[in-house]
Amino acid sequence: MGVGPELRISEARDREALAIRALHRSVLEEGRWFIRTPDELPRLDEVEEGLERYRVSENSAWFVARLPRHPCAGFLAVTGGALQRTRHAAHFEVMVDRGLRRRGVGARLLDHAVQWARDNPMLSRLSLSVYADNEGAIRLYRSRGFSQEGRAHGAFRESDGHTRDAVQMAMEV
Repeated sequence: MGVGPELRISEARDREALAIRALHRSVLEEGRWFIRTPDELPRLDEVEEGLERYRVSENSAWFVARLPRHPCAGFLAVTGGALQRTRHAAHFEVMVDRGLRRRGVGARLLDHAVQWARDNPMLSRLSLSVYADNEGAIRLYRSRGFSQEGRAHGAFRESDGHTRDAVQMAMEV
């Protein structure tokens, strides 16, 4: 069952830092789809500083998906390059509350971010990195026009010592 029209997406607000951090923690505690571990979670003041940096950046943005009962159903952070030769390219990361996955929250966040990137005259490229075994996410990214550009074998080492591959995907906007 999809989330429907009650889902609202807009740029993150300062007062949402705590909710963003809480969602970030809960997703990281799952221990499966993100490089960062829960003990590497940014402090609240770091999240607040990050939101401020994104707000004043011309090629970066932080979007939050909101539902009536979920003030932070998910978020997507687009980080534009900081150097003159990389400002045209942005990389993103998306997280969705576990109970709301496969209901359109991630897709709507992604669609919003892609449109924002297309409307941004600074940007011409949007990219991401995803675990190679995250087939659902890869299907979503492909359905939105992203294509695989490479695979980094053994890019991530898990706590038990085994490695996992990363897939790099991108699109021209």
